[in-house]
Amino acid sequence: MYLVSQPESVNAVRLADVIEVTYKTAWLMLHKLRDAMSQVEEGQQLAGQVRMDYHVYGYQRFKPTLDRVPHEHPVMIGASHIDQEEDRLMHLKLLQLAASDLRGTIPTRYGIADFRERHMEPSATMVTMVPRYGVLKRVPLLYHYASDSFQWMNRRFHGIGGKHLQAYLHEYCFRFNRFAQLASSFSTLVQACMVHKCPTYKDFVVRDYRRENGSNNIGVKAA
Repeated sequence: MYLVSQPESVNAVRLADVIEVTYKTAWLMLHKLRDAMSQVEEGQQLAGQVRMDYHVYGYQRFKPTLDRVPHEHPVMIGASHIDQEEDRLMHLKLLQLAASDLRGTIPTRYGIADFRERHMEPSATMVTMVPRYGVLKRVPLLYHYASDSFQWMNRRFHGIGGKHLQAYLHEYCFRFNRFAQLASSFSTLVQACMVHKCPTYKDFVVRDYRRENGSNNIGVKAA
C-alpha cells in the first residue's frame, strides 16, 4: 500500500522484484488495491461548479476511417472547482465510455446525460458542457489532465488495454483527488481496503470495463 501510494505508483514487475513474489501475485495485489481505489472514486460525486469534456486514450491520428478503431478508448472528463477564477480543480473524474454512448469517438447526448445523472450531485451546476459535433471549443485544463493520465499510464505501465483501463483511470483520479483535497493517499487506501469487499483473481480475469453491451455499470461481471 505504501509503494502504491507514492506519486508514481509501482507496476507489477517492480513490485514482484521488491517483495519477492511472482508476477501473477504482484499483479493480483495491485488490482485488488486499484479496486479499493475505484470504490472510493465511484462513491464520490462531483459537486458545485462542474465542467465536462472528453478525450481519447490511444487516439489514432492517421487512420482510414472516421469511426472508432479497436485501440481507441474515449474517456469522459468531469471536474468540480475549488476556485473558478484561478482554475483550480477540487475533484476529477475520468470515466471510460460505453460503445452505446458514442458516435465514433464523440459522446452522444445520452452518454452525457448518463454521466450527469450517475456522477454529479443534483445540486451541481454545469459551467461547461462537452463540445457538440463540429465545435472546436474544448476545456484546456480538463484536456491537460486527461492527457497527463494517459502519459502516466504509458510511462509507468507501458500502455493499458480497454479491459482494465477504467481501473487505472480510477487510480490516477484517486491520487489527484487526495492531493487536491489535502488528504493522505496511504491512509485513505488503508481505510478503503478495510471496508470494501476484496475481489478474487477470477473476478479480474472476467472483468469487462469496456461495457460493449451498452451497460453503464462499471464493475465485475461475467464476460
